[in-house]
Amino acid sequence: MKQVIRFCLAAVLCLGTIPLKAQIMWKTDAEMGNLRGKVKEVTQYEITEQKTFHADTLAKLQRQGLKPPYYKREISSKATYDKYGYFLEETSFGPLGRREVYTYRGPGQVLERKTYNSDGTLRLVYAFSYDAEGKAKQAVRTNWQTGECVFVETFEHFPKTRTMICTHTNANGATQVQQLEKHQNGKIKRLTVSSEGKIVQDMLCNQQGDVTEALMGSRKTFIQYAPHKRINTTYQLDDAGRRTLVETSEATLDDYGNVLREEKRSADGTLLSFDERSYQYDRQGNWIRCERKNSRDYLNLTYERVITYY
Repeated sequence: MKQVIRFCLAAVLCLGTIPLKAQIMWKTDAEMGNLRGKVKEVTQYEITEQKTFHADTLAKLQRQGLKPPYYKREISSKATYDKYGYFLEETSFGPLGRREVYTYRGPGQVLERKTYNSDGTLRLVYAFSYDAEGKAKQAVRTNWQTGECVFVETFEHFPKTRTMICTHTNANGATQVQQLEKHQNGKIKRLTVSSEGKIVQDMLCNQQGDVTEALMGSRKTFIQYAPHKRINTTYQLDDAGRRTLVETSEATLDDYGNVLREEKRSADGTLLSFDERSYQYDRQGNWIRCERKNSRDYLNLTYERVITYY
């Protein structure tokens, strides 16, 4: 069920607030990635059908008496974790690929994150400072190639109400305020993002930390949980707060919380899309092969993961 939390948090976390992310992630990066055991490294490959070949490749295969391979296996991403389960490096491959390298003050307390382009050049540096109690105080992201500040974040902590407020200020002066509140058990209770005094994102969670309501702009989604099932209902809100049903999404999950099948339907029940997956697992219960079929031209996709452990 932690997958839905990642999806709902994506719009918030893309702001780059790593200390806020660490507060939200009451579990480690590995656990939020639905990984089990002391994972050290995960390398993911995408297997696609090979339909075209270079003439030289075909000639070489013919000389060797070999047939052209039917499938192509390419690396798509790689992540390494420390012994506590937090990212050391994240790499995505391809023309727009990048590598992110983390250093820490303590478990989960990021001191610096460096972002490199696919050619290895340093692009961004995201540096943090903490107070004497180890709470996030300030974060600054800098464009290393131009030397310009991208944004600055300052943090305020209110232990009595279990609340943290992050003020995110861009280089142009525009600000967003992110407020995080926790339950007594330490799980996230509410996360709001405000811009110019107006709430643009609002997320509520139950005592287990699972998202139950998520407001994104003028759309609000309610999330219900049942054994091996998750149901999302999304509404469009007008200026008066009245709701109009937009779509529903129902997902069937395996024993490990991975999606087996997800269907999206319009307000009148028409099937809009589906996503169907099957898995093979290792001894830890982590999937190492995923075969996926979806409604976009009934495209079939296959992924493989090589996972090493401490």
